[in-house]
Amino acid sequence: MTARPAQYAPCAIGLHVCGMSDDETEPVTVLNHPTRTAAEARRLFYRAKAECQIAGEEPRSLVVDLCLGANEHGADDFSMSRQMLDRLRAIVEEGQA
Repeated sequence: MTARPAQYAPCAIGLHVCGMSDDETEPVTVLNHPTRTAAEARRLFYRAKAECQIAGEEPRSLVVDLCLGANEHGADDFSMSRQMLDRLRAIVEEGQA
């Protein structure tokens, strides 16, 4: 997993978390988690979505994208709060074990 706070650079296959720049003028990559396969990316994405997705009217500060290759960036996505970022990291780490 790599953080890239100053640019927007989604991984090819995996999970990409983006937010807005400090001046809120452009999207930036907050976290990337490349995976070996699309199946692995889907498994992690849907687990993360079940545990981290924002419900109702909570503030939505981040978007998690499911990336499945050049033609399928953002194949699916969900919104989450920054407070859930540590939980997302834990899900990714558990998926690597």
